[in-house]
Amino acid sequence: MAQPNPPSFGLDDFSLDDRMRLFSYVTADNRTAYLWVLRSLDAARSSYQVVLHTSEVASAMAGLSATYPECPDPAGL
Repeated sequence: MAQPNPPSFGLDDFSLDDRMRLFSYVTADNRTAYLWVLRSLDAARSSYQVVLHTSEVASAMAGLSATYPECPDPAGL
Protein backbone atom coordinates (compact mmCIF):
# COMPACT_ATOMS: atom_id res chain seq x y z
CA MET A 1 0.00 0.00 0.00
CA ALA A 2 1.39 3.41 -0.99
CA GLN A 3 2.25 5.88 1.75
CA PRO A 4 0.41 9.21 1.51
CA ASN A 5 2.58 12.22 0.79
CA PRO A 6 3.07 14.56 3.74
CA PRO A 7 1.42 17.97 3.35
CA SER A 8 3.56 20.49 1.50
CA PHE A 9 1.77 23.54 2.95
CA GLY A 10 1.68 25.02 -0.56
CA LEU A 11 5.47 25.15 -0.92
CA ASP A 12 5.31 23.00 -4.04
CA ASP A 13 3.34 25.79 -5.72
CA PHE A 14 6.47 27.94 -5.81
CA SER A 15 9.65 27.44 -7.78
CA LEU A 16 13.01 27.12 -6.08
CA ASP A 17 13.81 30.74 -7.03
CA ASP A 18 10.65 31.94 -5.30
CA ARG A 19 11.47 30.01 -2.15
CA MET A 20 15.08 31.20 -2.08
CA ARG A 21 13.88 34.80 -2.28
CA LEU A 22 12.83 34.33 1.35
CA PHE A 23 16.52 34.46 2.20
CA SER A 24 17.37 37.57 0.17
CA TYR A 25 17.96 39.47 3.43
CA VAL A 26 21.21 37.49 3.81
CA THR A 27 22.91 39.65 1.20
CA ALA A 28 21.15 42.95 1.97
CA ASP A 29 23.08 45.92 3.32
CA ASN A 30 21.22 45.86 6.64
CA ARG A 31 21.14 42.07 7.03
CA THR A 32 22.15 42.28 10.68
CA ALA A 33 19.12 44.42 11.48
CA TYR A 34 16.87 41.95 9.66
CA LEU A 35 18.24 39.13 11.79
CA TRP A 36 17.51 41.09 14.97
CA VAL A 37 13.96 41.75 13.77
CA LEU A 38 13.56 38.01 13.20
CA ARG A 39 14.95 37.34 16.66
CA SER A 40 12.41 39.77 18.19
CA LEU A 41 9.60 38.04 16.27
CA ASP A 42 10.83 34.69 17.55
CA ALA A 43 10.86 36.02 21.12
CA ALA A 44 7.24 37.19 20.74
CA ARG A 45 6.25 33.86 19.20
CA SER A 46 7.65 32.02 22.19
CA SER A 47 5.09 33.84 24.34
CA TYR A 48 2.28 32.99 21.87
CA GLN A 49 2.11 36.44 20.31
CA VAL A 50 1.87 35.75 16.59
CA VAL A 51 0.87 39.13 15.16
CA LEU A 52 2.96 42.18 15.97
CA HIS A 53 2.61 45.84 15.16
CA THR A 54 5.80 47.66 14.20
CA SER A 55 5.80 49.41 17.57
CA GLU A 56 5.73 46.02 19.30
CA VAL A 57 8.69 44.83 17.21
CA ALA A 58 10.55 48.02 18.14
CA SER A 59 9.75 47.44 21.80
CA ALA A 60 10.95 43.83 21.59
CA MET A 61 14.15 44.98 19.89
CA ALA A 62 14.69 47.60 22.61
CA GLY A 63 14.43 44.81 25.16
CA LEU A 64 16.90 42.69 23.21
CA SER A 65 19.33 45.59 22.93
CA ALA A 66 19.33 45.88 26.73
CA THR A 67 20.61 42.31 26.90
CA TYR A 68 22.65 42.17 23.68
CA PRO A 69 24.73 45.30 22.98
CA GLU A 70 25.19 44.27 19.33
CA CYS A 71 21.44 44.60 18.72
CA PRO A 72 20.82 47.80 16.73
CA ASP A 73 18.74 50.61 18.17
CA PRO A 74 15.25 50.22 16.65
CA ALA A 75 14.85 53.99 16.46
CA GLY A 76 17.72 54.13 13.98
CA LEU A 77 16.33 51.54 11.59
